[in-house]
Amino acid sequence: MTWRDILLEMLCRLYKDMGGDCADLGIEPLKVIQESYDADGLPKFPTQADRDAFVSLIAELQAHLADPGNDLSAADNAKANALVAQIENDLSNGP
Repeated sequence: MTWRDILLEMLCRLYKDMGGDCADLGIEPLKVIQESYDADGLPKFPTQADRDAFVSLIAELQAHLADPGNDLSAADNAKANALVAQIENDLSNGP
């Protein structure tokens, strides 16, 4: 799998956790996820284990974005990192 394939898989998992369907991500998954997050915020976590898994996914995504193989454009990289930071902030201040 390429760096980008792994990123898309992570974004799909993130979107599923937010209640979305990966088929809806289209060619601009970051835009779709950001719009969904702006509209709905953090997903509701039925259990602490679900919350912990989401936190782990965000950490994996952050580490993947920092990988030297990152081939996103500077603009897309900034968008992805801003989304991760927004989610991390909400997790630290939210339920």
